Formats: sequence, structure tokens, C-alpha cells
Amino acid sequence: MVFAIAGAAAGSGELLRVKLGAIEETIPQAEGERRWGLLSPGQRHALGPDEAAQKTAFASLLTDETLLAAEAKRLELPKKFSVAEGQRRILARAVIDHATASVGPASAIAYEDVAAYYEAHKSAYVAPERVQVWRILCKTEGEASALLAKVKATLSVQEWFALARDHSADAATKLRGGNLGFIDSTGVSDDAPVSADPGVVEAIRGVRDGAFVERLVPERGSFGIVWRRATLKAVSRSVEDAAPAIRGALWRERATKSEDAAVKKIVANLSTVAHVDALSAIDDRVIQAHEEAKKARR
Repeated sequence: MVFAIAGAAAGSGELLRVKLGAIEETIPQAEGERRWGLLSPGQRHALGPDEAAQKTAFASLLTDETLLAAEAKRLELPKKFSVAEGQRRILARAVIDHATASVGPASAIAYEDVAAYYEAHKSAYVAPERVQVWRILCKTEGEASALLAKVKATLSVQEWFALARDHSADAATKLRGGNLGFIDSTGVSDDAPVSADPGVVEAIRGVRDGAFVERLVPERGSFGIVWRRATLKAVSRSVEDAAPAIRGALWRERATKSEDAAVKKIVANLSTVAHVDALSAIDDRVIQAHEEAKKARR
């Protein structure tokens, strides 16, 4: 891409140069190309009917921007607090963006890294059907029968949680509504070390999501009221199928680490002791002057 703008020196690598008195502003050719590349097709289309017209309009916009920047410098506007504050924020963000860009694109992440991530998180990509189960475990059949009748008559999550808290004999789950997590066909839960009794697994078969098991479920000498809440269908995604999502996750991890490392490096190399000492000295002088003023009034 080549823009022809009056004022640029031929062969200098400059796209644009403007001068206002002693103030001079330039935009390198590479910067112009970079900014042109950031425009979406829709933004380019809004600039003109064809590429030549679009580039001409874009060059005009860059010229106006550069002239305004030069005038701002001539008026010493960068010295104003609001402008300086904005510049600091932009430059700080640029440091973070630079650290992010250093990671490279997600598409460049090696297949070996994708495969290692897949194996480390395999349960997210290959898992059997699992069912979420809530269960209140009562010590006596009479207590369990009364509770089953009550929850079937006036069903609400809030009431269920209160009943589980007050009646369940399962200390591990009573304070969370008897939630056993999502269990597979063997009773293994995704919420280790919780597991479901085989009787519970058998009882929920054929029961629709959101419904109670119509009978009490015996469990190691106690009796359970069982509520089937939801079903997670079986999943089976190969590493190839999951690769785009995995690369995205790995890229986010690496970008965050790079950004954090950049900030830590800057902080480690920056000493604020002098500033802190100066503030302390000011505080000491203020306190001393205050004490001296109090003595003078006595």
C-alpha cells in the first residue's frame, strides 16, 4: 500500500510531514500502512467507492489528525493535566498491549501444547452422561415419608434447602441442599469426594429432570428423598475438534502471564522510596510546625 501525500520526502519512509513554526509532526509510511490495515471493510467502504478513493480520504484524515497534533504541541496542550493524564493512560495501555502481542497469535500455538492441555482437561472433552441429584437423607422411615409428602405438595428450592439443613443426616451435603453434584452411572460425582449410593443411581433411572423419585430410597440404614435436577449429556470431542477452543484458552493464559510479568518487571525496577521519604519529611515538618504553633499559643 502506498499513499502519496504532499510534504512527504521521497524515499524517506515518511508518509506525511507537517510543520507549524518550530513544531514538526511526521507519520512513517509503516505507521500509515498499519493503521490502514486496522480498518474494517465497512469502515473502508464508508471512505469511498473504490480503493483509490478510500486511500485518498484516509490520507486526508491522517493529514487533519497530524495538523491538529502539531497545533496541540504549539499551544503546549500536552502540559495540561487532563491531556497528560490521557497520554499516560494510553502509554500504559500500550505497554500491556505490547506484552500481549509478544505472545503471538493463538494459531501459532504448537499442537503438542494443545494435546497436553487436552489430556490435562480431558474430562471437559470426554465424559459420560451425568445427572445432578439433590438428596435429603433421614435416619427414620417415618421422618423421610413425612418430608417426601411435604416437598411433593409444596415444592420450592428455598423450602428444600431449609429442610435439608434441618433434617438431613448427611453432614457433607446438608448445608448445600443435599447436592450430590453431577453423578455418572457408577455414582461417581464431579464434586469429589462426594459419591452417590448405588440405590440412588438406580432410583433416578427413568425419572425426568425436575421430578422427585416417588418412593423413599434406602441407603445404608437410612432413607433418602431424591430429587433429579438436571442432565448433562455425554460428550466426546477429539483433540482436533477441541483444538481451536484450546488454543484460545492457552493464548489467554499466556497473554495474562506476559502482561503480569511486564508489570512485575516494571514495578521491580522502579524505586518509590525517595517519593515516600519525601512525603514523610513533609508530614514531619507539618507536625512540627503544628506543635510549635500550639506551644506559642500557651
